[in-house]
Amino acid sequence: MELSSQQQILEVVEKSKKVLLLTRQHPTEDAVCSLVALGLYLEKSGKEVDMVTQGPIPPVLGFIPETKRVKNDVQQNKSFVVSLDTSNTKVAQFSYDFDKDGKKLNIFITPEGGSFTPDHLSTKVLGFGYDSVFIIHSVDFESLGPAYTNNADLFYETPVINIDRSSSNEQFGEVNLVDTTASSIAEILYELFTTLGEKVIDERIATCLLTGIIASTRSFQNNSATPKSFNIAAKLIATGADQQQVINSLYKNRSLSMLKLWGRALARVKHDPDKKLAWSMLGQKDFVSSGAQVKDLEGITDEIMTSVPNTNIVVVLYEAIQGTARAPEQAMTESEELDVNTGGVEILIKSNEENYINQLAEIFDTASRNGVMRIKINGISLAEAEKDVLEKVRGIIK
Repeated sequence: MELSSQQQILEVVEKSKKVLLLTRQHPTEDAVCSLVALGLYLEKSGKEVDMVTQGPIPPVLGFIPETKRVKNDVQQNKSFVVSLDTSNTKVAQFSYDFDKDGKKLNIFITPEGGSFTPDHLSTKVLGFGYDSVFIIHSVDFESLGPAYTNNADLFYETPVINIDRSSSNEQFGEVNLVDTTASSIAEILYELFTTLGEKVIDERIATCLLTGIIASTRSFQNNSATPKSFNIAAKLIATGADQQQVINSLYKNRSLSMLKLWGRALARVKHDPDKKLAWSMLGQKDFVSSGAQVKDLEGITDEIMTSVPNTNIVVVLYEAIQGTARAPEQAMTESEELDVNTGGVEILIKSNEENYINQLAEIFDTASRNGVMRIKINGISLAEAEKDVLEKVRGIIK
């Protein structure tokens, strides 16, 4: 009888002492929370765990202390082994020391009889020391970034467990747990944990999983939320997950300048209901008048998608800030701003349809980060960028 993916993972976990956990480069909140939840779960099961992701961890997750344990790269703790063939000559004495400057190791081996020659010696490098590798929220090895390219041998020497929810996942693991109907990676992990042993879930793990589900579903407001999502969230809260802290940290820590900037973006939203497309534009004047920075746009695409019904793809175009900004009273009018280029135009694109993002990634030769595609076009005005980008976006929408 063929074992389920959960049963296969259980077998791998039982055989493992040291486990490496990885998620994709530029991870989402769901990816980081799921990484930490899995790490805590495996540690409670008696495993030694390393957690790694390339790229910054979303600042809003600072309330989860364990995110500080997530490393930026795989530690290459390989062992160099020197072997001596003693089948014909036994060892009488063995010792070692270092040169005076400490830069050379000397090994002294005295035979019982006969002699040793260089032909009796061999060397080798042992692997990374991990018994298994869990990769979560990554469609392929390349999405891991340098964590993969700098350590490619690891992934061919060690059993890989692939956990994801993307329909474009390449099923690259020795074991593949890919659920395209799940609202989040956290939801998949909750069901895995209940299979492996639900009692191991404590308040810390429950809070991580709840954060992942709430972040991925935009507090249950987007289309990925299902009755199962609500049911699992309720069980996590009953287990001790701090729902109020999660909501406050994810959605109630916005500055006044951010709210002013978002207000300008929302006031200018345009909507094409036939294409299920919404977009907005911001100029330098908007950043100056609101006192906001580009980093304050984090989450604006989600806000527009949630605020505008019947929307599958959101585009936000803004004038790249360059040089010394004008004072508010010197700012250009909106019509002037659309026709002037200072530092080019930057574009944020987000879609619920993964197929759209994959096609746009090929068109613009870029990848999404934290679920959002970021593009910069030099030597172009906002008005020109609006026409050019929306034409390409509409071209891929069926």
